[in-house]
Amino acid sequence: SDVCSSDLRNIDTHALSPFFLQWQRDFSHTIDVLEAGGLPDKATSLVSLIDVDRLGVFGMSFGASGSATAYRDERIKAAVNLDGGIFDNNPTNKESPVPVLIMHYDFEIGLPGYEVYPHSEFSYETLGTAGENPDVIRLMTVGATHTDYTDSPLFDDSRQGPTSLVGGGTIDARRMQHVMNDFVLAFFE
Repeated sequence: SDVCSSDLRNIDTHALSPFFLQWQRDFSHTIDVLEAGGLPDKATSLVSLIDVDRLGVFGMSFGASGSATAYRDERIKAAVNLDGGIFDNNPTNKESPVPVLIMHYDFEIGLPGYEVYPHSEFSYETLGTAGENPDVIRLMTVGATHTDYTDSPLFDDSRQGPTSLVGGGTIDARRMQHVMNDFVLAFFE
């Protein structure tokens, strides 16, 4: 192998790991607040719409902490990872305890100067059976880059059609919003 040990990173000692773990605690705290009905006055009308027995979480980029929280919080019943990296070893080489949808950027486009496969490629499944679990759905959006998984491209007046603020994505901004909305909604339903 031409990879030396100094090229490898240990997720447990990565500089972002403590923050990722804090975001996981934040997800669980939010569920605690929802269960207790402790929302601010302006949001109390939402309490009747929340079924705490059917909670799903989703997040983009570092927000993948939500899908990783499913390994630590059994109240989560489904999770969506929108092009997120995992900075917690808990989901690595382990089956996800819940159905999970993972949507990635287009591998052919990648990120300039950062030509690697998605950070979560080795998460949510055991390495020996990767791709066999029907509850782990991995999708790559052709023409999308990382920032296309936000709504930022919709507000970039200089972009007519292709969306990416970083790296030259080719998918239309409105089309990308429909792709995300349709797949996430269908998954959670």
